[in-house]
Amino acid sequence: MPISQDPAPNAPRLTAAICTYERYNILPKAIAALLAQNIKPGELEIVIIDNSPTRNEARLLAATYRSHPHLRYVLAPQPGLSAARNQATALAGAPLIAFLDDDAIAAPGWAAAMIAAFTAFGPRAGAVGGLARPLWIGPRPTWLGDDLLGHLSILDHGKRAKILPAGKTIIGCNMAFDKAILQQIGGFDTRLGRKGPELSLLSNDDSDVLNAIRAAGFDIGYTPDATVDHCIDPSRLSQAWFRRRAAWQAVSDYLMDPHATTAHATAAARYLHLVETSGTRPASIGFFTDAPNSDTFARELLLIRELTIATLHGGATAPPAHHTLPTRLPARLWLNLRTRLRKNPQTVATIRRLRRIMG
Repeated sequence: MPISQDPAPNAPRLTAAICTYERYNILPKAIAALLAQNIKPGELEIVIIDNSPTRNEARLLAATYRSHPHLRYVLAPQPGLSAARNQATALAGAPLIAFLDDDAIAAPGWAAAMIAAFTAFGPRAGAVGGLARPLWIGPRPTWLGDDLLGHLSILDHGKRAKILPAGKTIIGCNMAFDKAILQQIGGFDTRLGRKGPELSLLSNDDSDVLNAIRAAGFDIGYTPDATVDHCIDPSRLSQAWFRRRAAWQAVSDYLMDPHATTAHATAAARYLHLVETSGTRPASIGFFTDAPNSDTFARELLLIRELTIATLHGGATAPPAHHTLPTRLPARLWLNLRTRLRKNPQTVATIRRLRRIMG
């Protein structure tokens, strides 16, 4: 069990890494929050990995931090969030490494809380995540329900520290790892995660690593004391952005686990037929209008995900006549039941485990 050793005297206890791409309007605030942590000098090391294409601006910002003895600003030519995180891990001088987004503002006690959580959870803790609160830059839309906040990297597992069960996880804007365990499982998969500007919204780099940590026999913990305020860019507060996010999530799921996604394709096609025959949508599948409320919009995002999965596997074909539903009433009942089941992540996790067991 390759648990990281205690740091040598005067060595940092925690490395905080921010991987950034052209976010110079908010990055200095994130760095300032780390420099203001309530922790003994030298216990926190800060690593900034900047793979922005605007090299001159990156160099100018890096120069402003040269006087900080425990901050390292690295200009990294290789694009991609996963590659940047792997580089930060290789450079980390502490036994624990934490990752924050470049728009996540850590509370003053964040670093001390992360260190304390690993101590409290013991040597089986491979990763620990913290509370991520939304910091709204613009007004929150009425159609944005709480069940969709995860798409904006918002997380709250309650007021008590705990080891998380299957079906619950942590998020990339505020997560820390035992460095030795992270390296043992191979780090972050560079096929996954964002690369460059948000022309693509590829993700699942976090999910892939956390799944590997659990598969290796380690725990994932949560502590509400390690808090960040995550700035919500107004450009993401549109239904069009969330539709893109749902479609790219399906692509990310396929890249992370093509076998599981392939096994789900038939169920995705059945769901498309249910929606089409239920008469619950004002437009045909593949066409979208602004949803009036959070419940309707959540169903639209699920539809996009299932449509993308079905399309990746050749598209949904029309079912045989004897499989079609005779009326719209049963279609609506099945649709409502399926939607309610999906709102419970533990139920979804149980169903997926049963599918794997049954082949």
